[in-house]
Amino acid sequence: LQAASRCETPPGEWPGRVIDLFVADAYGARDELLRRADVLFDEAGLRGLVSLFETRMTQAMAGASSADRPTFDVFRASAALSLLSEALRDPDVKVRAVKRYSPEPNAVQRMDFVRAYLDVDRPADAMVWLQEPWGHHEGSRQGLLAEALERLGRFGESLPLRQAIFENSLAVFDLHRWIEHLPQGARSAAHAHARSLALNHDDPVRA
Repeated sequence: LQAASRCETPPGEWPGRVIDLFVADAYGARDELLRRADVLFDEAGLRGLVSLFETRMTQAMAGASSADRPTFDVFRASAALSLLSEALRDPDVKVRAVKRYSPEPNAVQRMDFVRAYLDVDRPADAMVWLQEPWGHHEGSRQGLLAEALERLGRFGESLPLRQAIFENSLAVFDLHRWIEHLPQGARSAAHAHARSLALNHDDPVRA
């Protein structure tokens, strides 16, 4: 990509070449061609690649029976769009692609959406996917919900979540995440509470 950006080749030549290289990759070694496509393409060029892969996805979905599971080509196009969403710093591209074949995203997909929105500092958009329980991934949802609330300055809602996460794990990392946003006057009591939980815990290693 860096070499191509210094070439005199007409810009219109690159989209086809990049797509051919990515599609022919049988070993997952060329993801960076799309994840870092911003090295070669400006935003308009990246949006053009998005449009091309969305067309490929539409064609792949049309070629499969509605009763069948999505084909490899559908997943491949979706993966390409997810990588391009990173280059664009636009998680909406990823969400749109996944919802094409999974209209009701599962917990793992929702987690991926939330992290993508938080990575580009869009916590309000992340909140959309944090409203319902995630089953076996509920612990992850609670932590991400607390982070999104903190990014929005809603500490009155995030602090009880952080406290509950710490009380469940007794992890020093979770203790620090709880205490860092507590008012200064409340931190001594929080430390005392943490000490009490450790002293009274049945598992001395965990404590």
